[in-house]
Amino acid sequence: TVWSDKCKVKAWAMFLFSICFMCRASCLTTYCPMIEHIEFPDNPNAYGSDGLPEYLVIVWYDWKSRSSSTRNIAYILHMYRNHVDGDICPVFWLLYYLALFDITSGPIFHGDHGGYLSPPFWYRTVNAIFDMVPRLQHCTSHSIRRSAATWAGRCKAQVPAVRKCGRWVSTETMFKYMEDGRAQYERNTQYGSIDPQQFIWVFKDPSVGESASSDSPL
Repeated sequence: TVWSDKCKVKAWAMFLFSICFMCRASCLTTYCPMIEHIEFPDNPNAYGSDGLPEYLVIVWYDWKSRSSSTRNIAYILHMYRNHVDGDICPVFWLLYYLALFDITSGPIFHGDHGGYLSPPFWYRTVNAIFDMVPRLQHCTSHSIRRSAATWAGRCKAQVPAVRKCGRWVSTETMFKYMEDGRAQYERNTQYGSIDPQQFIWVFKDPSVGESASSDSPL
């Protein structure tokens, strides 16, 4: 299938969004956040010279609610800019996608009639993206969640921030992926070299531990 330019923008925005939040298929479809729940920074200093915000606040409600006590409770996550490589800047591509499709209400990612996308749509999209890269053709939508946690470990992200960002129930599984990433980092820097992935993607959460520098990419 040949994608239109608009479809490519949508697919790429969804792909980066899924990496940021280590999404399962349901996070982008059945439980996708609403556009009404995207918040911009109040601080005027939190905007770059190009006018783009340094981060977006994504508020999730009823995310796979398992009991009545968790319903209608706001779950707040941050999506940060990537200043190192604009091609993988989640803030830019999400805002570009929303403007291009003139989306002003409903789910952030929705179908032609404004409703939620279906999980099969996301599976097809991910498969099409991975099929473009021969060495990734074996990957699936779950590969994003696993690889994002590994990437976070490789970038020396803090465990509490990664657990919150990915909404991990099993910390044992999360630790395994993060340790794989840290092992990659150690191998690549053992002789004083710089890991080429180290500064491309940095998970940070101002509410957890020591905050990253203002020019961290994510």
